[in-house]
Amino acid sequence: MIRKPIEKNPENLKKVQDYARQWLLYFKTHSKIECYQNYLENMSVTEHKFLELGFCMDCYESLMKAYDAIHGKEAHTKIRVDQAVDEINDPWILGDVLFCKWRYLGHWAYDSFAEFKPEIFIKIFSKMAGET
Repeated sequence: MIRKPIEKNPENLKKVQDYARQWLLYFKTHSKIECYQNYLENMSVTEHKFLELGFCMDCYESLMKAYDAIHGKEAHTKIRVDQAVDEINDPWILGDVLFCKWRYLGHWAYDSFAEFKPEIFIKIFSKMAGET
């Protein structure tokens, strides 16, 4: 199936921000176990929802390209994904990061609960919501 890219316009940005605000509030008011279970197992957090919002499960490629654009070619090889997130504010790139993290934790991680870090999700949701 070929998917038409989502236009990055104010209307779609509002959808991204609303999504981020909803989950930001949730993550700020619940424990690690509740956040983990609900974000990874919630039926409203699905691959379809990420695609609907215009996000891509790109194995952090968009984040690394944006980081390299700031710091020079191959700069991303010297930094962790969570550190690169500190310098990127584009909500669609951050959405791609969320999609990748969700996929990793839900499908590939050896011990996804141990690897789940709510603080990085809070940081990403805050930036996506425009609250940083």
